[in-house]
Amino acid sequence: MNTFSPSVIWHGGAIAEGKTDPVFSVDMHPTNVLATAGIDENLPPKGCVRLWKTTEDAQLASQPCQCSTNSACLRCKGFQENFLIGFPDHQHSVNICRFSPCGLMLATASTRQIVVYTVKDKNKWSQLTADDQREVDRQFLRPSLDEVRDLAWSPDSLYIIAGSVDNKAEILRIGNRDSIMLHGHTSYVQGVAWDPLNKIVCTQSADRTIKIHLLKSKPGYAIKLQNRGHSIAKMHNGFDQPELKDGEIAPELTAADFGININEQEQGGKGKTIPIKKE
Repeated sequence: MNTFSPSVIWHGGAIAEGKTDPVFSVDMHPTNVLATAGIDENLPPKGCVRLWKTTEDAQLASQPCQCSTNSACLRCKGFQENFLIGFPDHQHSVNICRFSPCGLMLATASTRQIVVYTVKDKNKWSQLTADDQREVDRQFLRPSLDEVRDLAWSPDSLYIIAGSVDNKAEILRIGNRDSIMLHGHTSYVQGVAWDPLNKIVCTQSADRTIKIHLLKSKPGYAIKLQNRGHSIAKMHNGFDQPELKDGEIAPELTAADFGININEQEQGGKGKTIPIKKE
């Protein structure tokens, strides 16, 4: 089986000077549209998001790559021409981009700004051109965060959770100004995740902890945090398994062995350790 991995070798406009601009995040839409987020040094606003077609071109893939001997390699140049459209709406570098589960929206984030791009038909992403800027609606969100480093969508595409370098995360509702601030980390929040079952959200920080926040939600009502049950998973260097003699049974592992505990102050009650049986 022959494979070909075309490279997007330019993101901004500085390629004319022999320099490629940084790409900080990528995401793929189900219609084979690739979103890249980063910097465009040739634009007054330095943040830029670009969309690309990734449909396989058998004719191009069958040609030999001549990049090492020919700067105008037809094979790679053909894939460069799969560029669709760019969105230069951020004033700072775009750190993250994520398509919504419904396929209609693309969320992008930079310093103190989240821009959500929306189309009326999810198949429209693969048909956009540079002249179709008005075909895409824009919603500008102003989170109570500094520099957003990660985003995650809720399964119903109604909410976004954003993590920031100012040790906080925030849940924002698309379409209004409702938000929930998530505190407690002592260093950068570098990653966020939303449970596909819409029961929990997680925040991961450089302070070596993961906070698990329980949600309560009903159809037609705004999402809120549960009053109790939130927990913290702490990273550790492992645990020692005791040496067993003949006939001895290994002790059951518990959540505490993996650094997981319940923050009693946040929960408002006594923490509970759940035993984990070893197979």
